[in-house]
Amino acid sequence: MSLQGAADQAALLICDVVRQKVAAHELNAPDLDGCILIAENEIADIFRQVRERYGQRWGSTARKTHFKFLLREVYAKMRLAGLIRGPDRNFNILILPTAARFAVSYGRDEVEDEVAPAEAAGSEILAGPTLTSPPEQLSLSMEAGLMRNRKSELSL
Repeated sequence: MSLQGAADQAALLICDVVRQKVAAHELNAPDLDGCILIAENEIADIFRQVRERYGQRWGSTARKTHFKFLLREVYAKMRLAGLIRGPDRNFNILILPTAARFAVSYGRDEVEDEVAPAEAAGSEILAGPTLTSPPEQLSLSMEAGLMRNRKSELSL
């Protein structure tokens, strides 16, 4: 995944929403293998929410692309990255454990409320190894513990 394309960003944003919904007990907990079986229409609803919330940050091509076509592209990206399998013949998608490893956001605007004012001036609290990008671009972190960083990490 490049994080530059809308489908890549949407795929990781979907993973983040699924993680949040599992934590809030809005989706079934993972099975013993760490997988979640979910109906395709539930993933489509999650994608619809992601598109409504973040779609204005994507390029005009993605914004103009019909919902079903973009969703198919997102599924393809997620399968390629090893995040999902399916949909199967029963219209279920298997979300793989790798999907739970990603916390995704756009720039500082979403974490600023969580950061103390003294920290907001020069450093951020970020999870694990983080790819930090310029404002208005997607920032990706793998959940592995908290650490303090300046914006000296890998830029996209």
